[in-house]
Amino acid sequence: MSTNQEVQDVNLSAAEEEAAAKEEFATARVPWSRRRGPWGLLMVWMGYVFVVTTMQVGGTMAVGLTFTEFISASLLAGVMLTVIAAFMAYISCKEGLTFTLMCRYSFGRVGIWIPVFLIIITCVSWFSIDAWLIGETVNTLFPSIPIVPVVIIAGLGIIATGFVGIKAMSILSDIAVPLIIIFGIVSIVFSFDSVGGVDALMQVKPETGVAISFTTALALGVGSFSHGAVANTAEVMRYSKSPKQAILIMVVAMMIGNTFMLVFGGVGMLATGEYDMALILKAQNLLAPAFLVVLLNIWSTAQGLVYTSTNAIAGAFKVKRIYIAIGIAVVGLTMSLMHFIDYFGSWIDLNAKFIPPFAGIIIADYFFVYKRHFPDVKKFERIMPRANWAGLITWGVGSVLAGFGVLEFGLPTINYIVVCVIVKIILSKFVFKQEEESIAKCEAQ
Repeated sequence: MSTNQEVQDVNLSAAEEEAAAKEEFATARVPWSRRRGPWGLLMVWMGYVFVVTTMQVGGTMAVGLTFTEFISASLLAGVMLTVIAAFMAYISCKEGLTFTLMCRYSFGRVGIWIPVFLIIITCVSWFSIDAWLIGETVNTLFPSIPIVPVVIIAGLGIIATGFVGIKAMSILSDIAVPLIIIFGIVSIVFSFDSVGGVDALMQVKPETGVAISFTTALALGVGSFSHGAVANTAEVMRYSKSPKQAILIMVVAMMIGNTFMLVFGGVGMLATGEYDMALILKAQNLLAPAFLVVLLNIWSTAQGLVYTSTNAIAGAFKVKRIYIAIGIAVVGLTMSLMHFIDYFGSWIDLNAKFIPPFAGIIIADYFFVYKRHFPDVKKFERIMPRANWAGLITWGVGSVLAGFGVLEFGLPTINYIVVCVIVKIILSKFVFKQEEESIAKCEAQ
């Protein structure tokens, strides 16, 4: 048995494994026999990363900075997201666990409601935004088609592929991702030509009223996908065949994929006055590609959000995923039709503050508290505390520090994660010691 296989639970019968597979292993580890190759996982993850709202952030960054600063901020945001996502990818691959199941070890039976609630509300909110964007895009390109019916139809379609799971998501992403890359590159080239090339862009200065600081731009760049890097990584990378494969996928997706979307939106904004993919392509006389690419792009992202939400609720409350999917459809589409998209800016800022601390807590637990192996899922479920105070207090500390901007120097998001790692280790090792008691009880069973 390989080192990787040794860390897996071995108490699933063939029938239990098949039942767990039908529920996308929302409450169990993914066995090594169910792991998948790099190409399919890369395509699914790029579907998460190719977020149309990231283009909006890229547009804001581009008009608020010089072009050199914009490129630097985009690349640095990619580095920060790569570091965060690589840690999460490594842990989820080694353990085969969803984000929610990993949080059980860090927050306890009742304490887990905090990360689960935040992940659910974030994913469902983003799903509502994506469903609206599809309807709005179709209406913009074809004004005779009303928005609301398209939002409902698109939302139900997204729910369907997200519910079916990794196989259906992989099929859609295999089509969407290459098309987005091809027409994104074409659009960027057209944008450069229309403004007179890179030299002309280098001369552009931000106008009064839209200029932003480099730190603010960096926070926007990281915040645009901090939730995904922390909470969504595990949903895909737990299917990876090796940690090296998982980390390599993160490097490619974050450094190339996320930066590509920021630049796509930023250069498009400078060239056409639009950050929206559809409007950029339409302005460049690429109407047909605009419709197809935008539809597939938004769909590939939104289905991942549905997938994460269903796994989070199923992992925390042991509810069948079909019922969860129905609930997400009702809530998400209601939010969409109530125009939740109007709150996008404030909402993404909150993401950047409250989600990253979870990464620090899980990293501390996995490498320092649980010594690179989380206990058996079933055994731990029977003996875990109602509340893991070390985890809850650490999250509170990280969120408060981020909320007040105490460590806004250098790489702020990394600063808060590092602080959470240190605080969690101190509280777990020297104050509460609940994990030590749980590990001892698991070993005694």
